[in-house]
Amino acid sequence: MYGTMNDPRPTAKQTADGMKQQHTAKPEPVETELDVTLQELRSSEQRFRSLVEMTSDWLWEVDAQATYTYSSPKVKDLLGYEPEEVIGKTPFDFMPRAEAERLAALFWESAQSHKLLVRLENTNLHKDGRIVILESSGVPLLDEDGRLIGYRGIDRDITEPKQIEDALRESRERFKTITASAKDAIIMMDNDGNVSYWNKAAQSIFGHTRQEAMGRYIHTLLAPTRYHEQHFKAFPTFQETGRGAAVGKTVELTAIRKNGEEFPIELSLSAVRVRDEWHAIAIVRDITDRKQAEEKILQQHRFLQHVMDSLTHPFYVVNADNYSIELANAAAREACVYVGSTCYALTHGTETPCHGEDHSCPLVEVKKSRNVVTMEHIHRDTRGNSRFIEIHGYPIFDDGGRVVQMIEYCLDVTDRKWAEEQLRLATRQQIGRSEKLASIGRLAAGIAHEINNPLTGVLTFAHLLRDKESTSKEDRQDLDIIINETARAGDIVRGLLDFAREKTPVKESLDLNHVIDQTIRLIRKQKELEQISIEEDLREGLPNITGDENQLQQVLLNVLLNACEAMPRGGRLTISTSAQDGSVLIKVVDTGCGIKKEHLEQVFEPFFSTKPVGKGTGLGLSVSYGIVEQHGGSLEIESEEGSGTTVTIVLPAGKETGAEDDYMEGQK
Repeated sequence: MYGTMNDPRPTAKQTADGMKQQHTAKPEPVETELDVTLQELRSSEQRFRSLVEMTSDWLWEVDAQATYTYSSPKVKDLLGYEPEEVIGKTPFDFMPRAEAERLAALFWESAQSHKLLVRLENTNLHKDGRIVILESSGVPLLDEDGRLIGYRGIDRDITEPKQIEDALRESRERFKTITASAKDAIIMMDNDGNVSYWNKAAQSIFGHTRQEAMGRYIHTLLAPTRYHEQHFKAFPTFQETGRGAAVGKTVELTAIRKNGEEFPIELSLSAVRVRDEWHAIAIVRDITDRKQAEEKILQQHRFLQHVMDSLTHPFYVVNADNYSIELANAAAREACVYVGSTCYALTHGTETPCHGEDHSCPLVEVKKSRNVVTMEHIHRDTRGNSRFIEIHGYPIFDDGGRVVQMIEYCLDVTDRKWAEEQLRLATRQQIGRSEKLASIGRLAAGIAHEINNPLTGVLTFAHLLRDKESTSKEDRQDLDIIINETARAGDIVRGLLDFAREKTPVKESLDLNHVIDQTIRLIRKQKELEQISIEEDLREGLPNITGDENQLQQVLLNVLLNACEAMPRGGRLTISTSAQDGSVLIKVVDTGCGIKKEHLEQVFEPFFSTKPVGKGTGLGLSVSYGIVEQHGGSLEIESEEGSGTTVTIVLPAGKETGAEDDYMEGQK
């Protein structure tokens, strides 16, 4: 820091002049002694100047106003200024403003009490504009009266050490920040095997606080007991050489928490040489979640592999370039589809790929369309029999978008084709059954008309007789039986008329959900008392239907009451609606006793009933079937004894409402 040296000692010339004035009268020998003294002084001054110029530090002197009065040539090396450029200026002229104010305050405070300046760090500006950090020390200069006349001192350039120190401090701060915020445990071990560093993540992972871990023997602290003996045998080698089985590697191990719980870790271990001793740095990651995820993925893989191998339908992966099979599931292998063979050789017994309109090649079509393809082939099974196979081909692309493989999934549809044929036969039978029901209906209508009139007469006269005063109590009781039985016969006649479809439906646009809701209200309270819970899952936005509300309520009431009667000890009744392929579906599902298999084919036949005598006419489902059919729909029953029953009613949506298209578009 501060200025040019102004040595307070008298110069050789001053000393010589003074001596001359005092000893002019002495003889010649004194002159010779003076010459010797002067020579010694010159030599001393020369040595002093040599030391000043050769030293790596800057020597300076300032007066009481901190103005440089002397500067050694070293200022040129430190600040880029010649000594004469410094003389007459203050140290603060070479500092940034804020630093100058800070140092000036320190200087004047020291000057007032004549304090030493001891290793004051200060920032200066080099002549070329760069920052130079100096360390300044100085002693006060006092006159004979003890008044301060200045300071003499020395400046040392500590820019590089300071930068190193700052860099080291920043490095330590970064290390502290990184280790404090790291999710992984960072642990250091000294040459004795004791913990010498323990970050927050280590505490979070292992449960030990820093105070609890520091200085503890690391292996007994963190490793399960069964690994201790092996460690004690290998540790001396690490102490001597810095080598070990895990050093320089990332390995998976088992560690132990403070509470004794064992858990998996990933350890990255490095050895460092510190003061001729080997230390270790460990980065530890708790991989419990990862291991659980890996186990879950492994389980899923095993499950998927099991699913694939348990599929009854073959699928395999075909190479798009040479038609070879690269992967096949168990079903494919059982069908003699082997990895390495070509698909056409195994499925068709040919030496060339499939071709022609009847058996176009799925792989060719996939490569052409770059999309999923579906086609039907005739394959030969292991016994040489022809089987109808529905083939689904799925392209697999590489990163460049080229089809490199195809997944071929095969469905044997031979049985389905047979079932379709059976369905056609069943349809014809259904038509015959409907015609039979129509004939029975006409017969029932005729019988009902013939019976209805006599029943009306019997019921009327029975009431008249019962109301006569002359009728005895016993006769009234008998007449009550006649009235009740006649009324029941009337109900049967009305059922016959309904079955015969004598009543013409009055059709209008209906919100089916509303009809269902109104019907459920009729029975909900009573059925809840019977421990039957009724749940509704009515899809919003259904298209309207065209139908007779009273007749449809009758159908729903028949179905709901039948379901409730199948649950004498209570249960759950679920009614749901949906739209599908231009129709509206109603599903009624109960948890009742179900229907025996032999009864399923008879449930729609008139007068068929499994209820006790007097509990039903056996016409409810027949009438309901007729009403639904008259509305252009269908009624189906699925049931298994002991597993409940599902009744599905399908009604055509009313096209004129325009709601169906909106609903189906929303479903898409």
